Amino acid sequence: MTDALQHRGTRRRRIRRALYGAVTASLIAAAPASADAGRVLVFTGTAGSANPSTPAAVSAVQALGAANDFTVDVTAEASAISVTNLARYRAVAFVHSAGDVLDTGQQATLESYVTGGGGFVGIGETAKLEEGQTFFDTLIGLTGSSRTTGAATTPQDVEFLDRVHPASRANPLVWKRHTDTYYKWTANPTGKVHTVARVRFGALPNGTSITNDTVTQHAGTGDRMQSQQERALSWCRDVGQGRSFYTALGGTAAAYDETEVKRQLLGALQWAGGMVRGNCKAAIDANYTATRLAQSPDVVALTTADDGRVFSATRDALHVGDVKVADFKVTGAHGVLGLALDPAFMQGRPYVYVQYFPSGKGELGATTTDPAKQLGPGRDLITQMGERRVSRFTYDQAAKTLVTGSERVIFHWMTPVYREGRVGGAMDFDSAGNLYFASGDTIDGAANAYRGGYTNAHEEHTLPGSGGEISFGDARGTAANTNAYEGKLLRIKPLADPGSVPGVGRTYSIPGESAPNGPNLFPASGLAKPEVFAMGFSDVRSIDIDAKTDTISAAWSGTGQTANAVTWGPAKTESAARIKAAGNYGWPYCGAGNRFGYRATLPAIGGGGAANLGWPDTPRGTVGGGADGDAGAFWDCSKALPNDSPFNTGMKDIPAPKPANVWYGPQGGCYDFPRNANGVALYNDTNTSTGTDTTRTCPWALGGEQSVVTGGTYRRPAQPTADAWPAYWDGRWLVADAGAASVHHALLMDPATEADGGQPVAVDSLAAILPEHLRTLELGRDGTLYTATDTGVWRVAYTGGDDTPGPDPRYVVHEGTTVVDFDAGRSGGVRYEWTFSGGGTATGATVTHAFGADGAQQATLTVIYADGERVSRTITVQIPPVPAAQANVELTAVVPRTLGLTLGAPATFPAIIPGVGATYTATTTVTVLSTAYTSTLRVSDRSSVAPGHLVNGATAMPQAVRVRVEDQPFAPLSATPLTLRTWTDPVAAQTLTVGFQQPVADTDRLLEGRYAKTLTFELGATTP
Repeated sequence: MTDALQHRGTRRRRIRRALYGAVTASLIAAAPASADAGRVLVFTGTAGSANPSTPAAVSAVQALGAANDFTVDVTAEASAISVTNLARYRAVAFVHSAGDVLDTGQQATLESYVTGGGGFVGIGETAKLEEGQTFFDTLIGLTGSSRTTGAATTPQDVEFLDRVHPASRANPLVWKRHTDTYYKWTANPTGKVHTVARVRFGALPNGTSITNDTVTQHAGTGDRMQSQQERALSWCRDVGQGRSFYTALGGTAAAYDETEVKRQLLGALQWAGGMVRGNCKAAIDANYTATRLAQSPDVVALTTADDGRVFSATRDALHVGDVKVADFKVTGAHGVLGLALDPAFMQGRPYVYVQYFPSGKGELGATTTDPAKQLGPGRDLITQMGERRVSRFTYDQAAKTLVTGSERVIFHWMTPVYREGRVGGAMDFDSAGNLYFASGDTIDGAANAYRGGYTNAHEEHTLPGSGGEISFGDARGTAANTNAYEGKLLRIKPLADPGSVPGVGRTYSIPGESAPNGPNLFPASGLAKPEVFAMGFSDVRSIDIDAKTDTISAAWSGTGQTANAVTWGPAKTESAARIKAAGNYGWPYCGAGNRFGYRATLPAIGGGGAANLGWPDTPRGTVGGGADGDAGAFWDCSKALPNDSPFNTGMKDIPAPKPANVWYGPQGGCYDFPRNANGVALYNDTNTSTGTDTTRTCPWALGGEQSVVTGGTYRRPAQPTADAWPAYWDGRWLVADAGAASVHHALLMDPATEADGGQPVAVDSLAAILPEHLRTLELGRDGTLYTATDTGVWRVAYTGGDDTPGPDPRYVVHEGTTVVDFDAGRSGGVRYEWTFSGGGTATGATVTHAFGADGAQQATLTVIYADGERVSRTITVQIPPVPAAQANVELTAVVPRTLGLTLGAPATFPAIIPGVGATYTATTTVTVLSTAYTSTLRVSDRSSVAPGHLVNGATAMPQAVRVRVEDQPFAPLSATPLTLRTWTDPVAAQTLTVGFQQPVADTDRLLEGRYAKTLTFELGATTP
């Protein structure tokens, strides 16, 4: 270790020192000291050659600081990376600092600074700072002994894909032709960091750049066909308690003249320094967790209630969570197709709408012969026609079942069930309570040899028992038939209290011009169904309505053709569109909406014949294909289309088709071909061409098994839970494919072009977030994603945490008081407001407040950030019980020494009888008062004549008098004081009985007359 440190010390001398401006010291103050938002340190030291753009970068940061109230200091000295110095700064920006710049101690200091809450911004060559050091790999977001494999300064298009982060939200979606130094990364950081900007390198032959996800790599031929040509350019992440932002923008001096570069730089500095908040976790794969909620296999439909209950359907059953709540009587694959909950499901209308094929005529498709229980015709085995219902059921949460007898058929029709598949079935409500539900064209691909658009009208391909009137080979009789419900997106408004017989005015109404997305496609007539909102679909598997804008997301499959064909047109294509008005989406004439015209098919057994121009049987509405415009008859998808099918019962001319936004197949994503003078694509016979005969504007999409689904548009809830997906995803459109793992994406659309078929301006891969083998997607009202797979129903939740920084109130209680010191901790921000329970407010990063009581109290910190955002957090302050106040005061009183005796009446013995032996008694009382600690009561005979004896003149009683107090033993009286009682406490006027005895013997000689003696009682104190 010593050698390594010495080696580093030697290398310190090779660091280039670059200071800019009038420099006379190693650290320069380059912004007003009065800045309110703190300080930023710009470090320009590098172990390589100084980058020519460094002075421009420093000047830009200084100007941004001056304009945005933060002070900027500049240094090239590594010694500035010290604990004491960094403590002064909110963030440190390393500008083109490459190589071994910091010694071990300085590296540790910078690590401690950032992980402890500081901010770091790396620019340009800083990508190569301290390569091989683990912490710096984390700090910068790149790995590898050499983090880059090259760089070039070229003009490229830049995507600012994060529309909410302060570093990118004000910049355009796509910034055209910005010249900068763009690096190639040794290891792709996407998914490990939060990317806010990317640079496009993929382009069409005309130079138009195209977006990619920086992740998807198609192996083998697919990879060569549409390789990954996009790189992460700017990103950020939280590092410990701090924040790190890296950008490769700013590699040239001219870049700092660009508003977009300065906007990003300002947002990066302010976020890293905590002056503004931002989420740098949303696009990190590890911040999402999938939890299985139910194990129902083969889920075909999924919806969620606002409280998180998950309703899912298999072909023959309805489940809530893992609990089956209803069985449907269906036949084969013709079962349950779609689910939707009443818009007021949580407000007293517990209704579930189900689209399904009932096998029988009764409730839930049960077989019944009772006319009173028959709700519809059910399935007809003879004609191979089946009833298709949209019914409303009442859900009983307590019993976890559909209420018996609650089915109300809102809408139904008879449709071919001769072949399984291509039946559609998705459902959703808009903001006005209008119900959208989709259907498929019911056409059999085999009747068309799985090629081109399905328009084979040969009578061989008609339903048995239909008299040749219903075709399963010609989708012009269904999807393109304005008078049929098949191959459509239908829209009605269910009545609040529907009747028992379905129909307009009885169970539903037709939305008018004031409805979201305008009126339906056709007014009521004998040639068009008024319920049709959009037409020209093959098999709509998925629809979702944007809760904010009512924009419809729809996804559908198309032809089963496996490869491009010069004769017939493009291979099978999955399509998805953003729909904002009624319209026609082209099937079976066109693919991807109006983008590709199929070769018209002439009626024939075995798939139909290829139509040509100039023949009597050339279909109306076709134009010539091929380079010269004379090879075959292809439908002209640029204008209104004819419907001359013998199975058409509707209008003979239908609206011109609209484009899909996204389309893909085995030939690639958003593929296209050169066009001839008629607008017909010049198709080839391969899916994998890499020449100029094929272009792909969605290289992230490939494959597809006719199972595309849309999850709709993400909208973050107004009151999001902690696991709701972040605002980064708000407004993004989710699209996935059950059969092609390459299509698991969130698409950022341009609002100005999406209604006209515009492609995404940026895409994020969700492949590392979503479970495998998904079947459907559903964005819940709780802000999380629900999906059904072949293993059950899953909930994908966000686990990355809130935007950073955020209010971080801290406190210390003054011991023994209700006084509390508060500080804003790592809140960031530029101003601070406090409110306290019980009243009281304060401002500032550090404040002191005295609460009116101890116990649990509340304090709310509101942090105001540099962009005006206000964020509050309330904490509970636990104040220990405050002890009672104590104070001593001396109170005095003087009790004098008092010894008091009070004797009762004189004691007199009864008359003594001479010659008779006896003991005579007499009593008196003595009352004692003493203030001494210890006092003693004594009695004595102080006379000089016969002490202790009664006397009669000069004659004494022969026996001495005995004396006692209370019940104590008698003792003879004498001239010596006799102790009668001792007290060890003061005595308060205690009265005692004093007893006397005079014993007389029968031989005692007695003198007549009065015997007497005066005794002395003494109360004395024996201690102080």
